[in-house]
Amino acid sequence: MKKFQNDISLFDPIGNDRDGNEITMLDIITKETDDYADTIHLKQETKLMYEAVFSVLNQRERTVIRLRYGLGYAETFTQQQIASFLGISRSYVSRIEKKALQKLHAALQEPQG
Repeated sequence: MKKFQNDISLFDPIGNDRDGNEITMLDIITKETDDYADTIHLKQETKLMYEAVFSVLNQRERTVIRLRYGLGYAETFTQQQIASFLGISRSYVSRIEKKALQKLHAALQEPQG
């Protein structure tokens, strides 16, 4: 096969690693690619979860779940941190979280349609 001027190959060197070894594009492409069906399924499940969080939970439950599991935040928070933030006890946060998770579980078990 004839190679043209702008053609590239996965085997062409693109640089060197820290040890001075030559790196090719093939070296940096991950060997394990996600199964597209799994990726699509995960996106659909995530969308359903977000919809349930905003349609099934009341404001306080939503706040606790979002903080606890990092939904929309860069980090997750402990029950104690959430309790301090909301000005309530840690045990009350625990009860809110448990009730909210039960509501989400029930909502996600209902047939979609």
